[in-house]
Amino acid sequence: MDHTGAMTRNDDPQALGAAEQLAAIERGAERLAATLDLSPPGTPVVTCGEWDLAKLVRHTGLTHRWAAAIVAERLTDPPDTTAIDLGFPDRDAGAGPWAEWMRQGARRLVELFSATPQDTPVWSWGRDQRVAFWSRRMAHETTMHAADAALALGQQPEISMALALDGLDELLANLARGRAFAARHEKFPRSGTVHLHATDDHLPEGTGEWMIEFRPDGYTWAHGHGKGDAAVKGPAVALELLAYGRMSPDDHRVQVFGDADALGCWLANSQLA
Repeated sequence: MDHTGAMTRNDDPQALGAAEQLAAIERGAERLAATLDLSPPGTPVVTCGEWDLAKLVRHTGLTHRWAAAIVAERLTDPPDTTAIDLGFPDRDAGAGPWAEWMRQGARRLVELFSATPQDTPVWSWGRDQRVAFWSRRMAHETTMHAADAALALGQQPEISMALALDGLDELLANLARGRAFAARHEKFPRSGTVHLHATDDHLPEGTGEWMIEFRPDGYTWAHGHGKGDAAVKGPAVALELLAYGRMSPDDHRVQVFGDADALGCWLANSQLA
């Protein structure tokens, strides 16, 4: 199945069902909250520029409430962010109230998504204009920011193989419609290919390999084996962390072959969360 970067499709294969996506939101939110319970809010989050743990939690909790408003109100146009009740703790509140704010927002989001049919029409910034888009997006948004929190403390993120496989599919399906893509894609090579190859045991049939082909207006991608100008082999979780800019291609968990410049250009301009 081939996918056009500039026009992603609604039938992208998904390794996770809705229940698994919602469980990922719950796990990720709890890990973020627990990190803030145990660590100073000013702890730097090196994978998010100049952010600290407090800003990471605030961003993720705000995003949960933003997505919840879209689904709860069945919005078919972008929301008025100034009209959303974010319920921030008092300005002088310590880490505890912010951690609980994180948990409360995630619980409400999961309850709302659980009670709403996934095919309910709502606005999204992706091609998929259904609640299903937001369940999937929030699963990976929350998982990746929980990974940021773990990395900030020198820990390894806890991400399942299935979640990582779906995360890479979701990244490739939605990147082209992200707000920053129009500027970023001009930095991509005008041609060439990158092959990602997951090396995990017991991969589900039809998953674990991605061919990304650059072109003047962006990229296309497809599942399958092929010879890329650049190739990366490693566990699915490592490939996802690499694609999201949370890991270096020099990391021992991955092997890089071929045109390192083409790979570096892709990685520098392909992050979503």
